Amino acid sequence: IIFNLMKNFFLLIASAALICGCSGNKSEEKSIDQLMFQLDSTATDSGIQKMQASNSEQQINVNGKSYNLSVNRAPSDSLPKVKTETGLFCDNKIAVRIINKSNNSIIFSKTFTKRTFEEYLSDDFKNNAILEGIVFDSEKSKSNKTITLAASISFPLSDLYIPFSIKIANGTISSISKDDNFDDLPQE
Repeated sequence: IIFNLMKNFFLLIASAALICGCSGNKSEEKSIDQLMFQLDSTATDSGIQKMQASNSEQQINVNGKSYNLSVNRAPSDSLPKVKTETGLFCDNKIAVRIINKSNNSIIFSKTFTKRTFEEYLSDDFKNNAILEGIVFDSEKSKSNKTITLAASISFPLSDLYIPFSIKIANGTISSISKDDNFDDLPQE
């Protein structure tokens, strides 16, 4: 489980760094640990394992503009289940909404599923992995000068996953790419 928590949430560390400011004190470490714990899988009475639903709201600043970012993850009974050696898992839907703070207009709204990333996935990942999380990527947003999100498609309860970068420009997805800058990218 510790391996799973560490691997699954390199994305959360980037997000927590934005929120916490990277000063490294113990209260920030506790906050990161709490976020990781909340995302651990839980079993239901039906035997289908589901990740906990999560809702996050944060203010982000990109290229001199302020936005409110809302990311809501929920297990979806309507998506195909994923069967692995460790059990049957529910896949997730993640709704992302970005609002321009200067005029309160919605500049981006989309619900992501694993299918969004399908063209980048091997058959093994298409059939045996789930959409695990999406967070704001402050470093890439700063260097790209556009809103950039980080996403993770992973095998449940394992350390195998593929990180993605999602660039958003002019209210649409301008690109989705595998995050090749991550050292632990699994070989397909």
